[in-house]
Amino acid sequence: MPLVSLGSRTFRCFQHLDVELSEQWNCVFGQNGSGKTSFLEAIAVLGHGRSFRTNLRKPLVKAGASGFQVFGQVTCGPGRAWPMGLSWTTSQGVEARIGGQPARSIGELAHRLPVQVLHSRSHELVSGGPAERRRYLDWSVFHVEHTSHAAWRRFRGALDQRNACLRRGGRPSEIRVWDHSLVEAGELIDRWRRQQLAELQPKIESLVAHLANIGSLTLRYRSGWPDGQSLGEAISNGIAVDVRYGQTRSGPHRADLDILVDGRPAAERLSRGQQKLLSAALVFAQVATAREVNQCTPLLLVDDLSSELDEEGVIRLTAAMGQLGAQIVVSSLRRDLHPPAEIDTTRWFHVEHGHVKAMI
Repeated sequence: MPLVSLGSRTFRCFQHLDVELSEQWNCVFGQNGSGKTSFLEAIAVLGHGRSFRTNLRKPLVKAGASGFQVFGQVTCGPGRAWPMGLSWTTSQGVEARIGGQPARSIGELAHRLPVQVLHSRSHELVSGGPAERRRYLDWSVFHVEHTSHAAWRRFRGALDQRNACLRRGGRPSEIRVWDHSLVEAGELIDRWRRQQLAELQPKIESLVAHLANIGSLTLRYRSGWPDGQSLGEAISNGIAVDVRYGQTRSGPHRADLDILVDGRPAAERLSRGQQKLLSAALVFAQVATAREVNQCTPLLLVDDLSSELDEEGVIRLTAAMGQLGAQIVVSSLRRDLHPPAEIDTTRWFHVEHGHVKAMI
């Protein structure tokens, strides 16, 4: 499902953006501050419904405007394409459309356009908090288990209601009303995460061996409740602690993925450049798995590929990208980032002061 065209109106520094993309390799180059990252960000917003730079939508609006639009055409078979778009205004909020009709949820955009991003803060997948790694696993679950979005809604709904009851000092019988839904959806999410990690791990190990000599890698998933207990047991046994803290302290919302190198946290062992390469291996494994399972063409965004990498690191990373079978949009300071040998079709875009010019 490659993205064959991209447009925006009053998005970031762009008054108008209208480009046609290669289904394989696209390089966006220009000086710092020219709008390269905003180009990639528009694609991320179209596929994710949110930016990889901020959780807020107002900063995405060009100065002086009241809202923004991002839109594009996604191929869905020979000679067929689906229009899709997202708009936001201060008065109307967010609206997503697919095929000219209102989307039922932002998640529909993500199913149509599976986007993954490697950017300046991607090292936080290794060095940041547990939420980064939960989001990582849940991206894979979302694009493989198509009922997972509904399961997450059930879990979040039950969790929010249970926590609200805990905060207002509800009786144990009131609190336990939400336990069944919480446990049923939570254990399903946990099982899916474990399955996806098992699927990803061989690919991650292979990519790490190719990209970086970092030592022995161990990935260890922790559910978010004590080992040897079911989630139901943990919830039941922990109600006194939950009442004390006013929140549910067991469940997949407290899970983590330990990333260890030679038995120690990778964040302690690795340089920033090595963390970037390890994060790339994690992300690339997801892209490859989504392509194999869903028989689709995921879209990989790589912002400032050469940042914090030496020449050998850039060469290895670029070569690995060529093996993914993904559509790639990569940003660079200069037009010297050559696509891998496997790439047949390349398009170049020069960005300067919020204007984009397709290069021959």
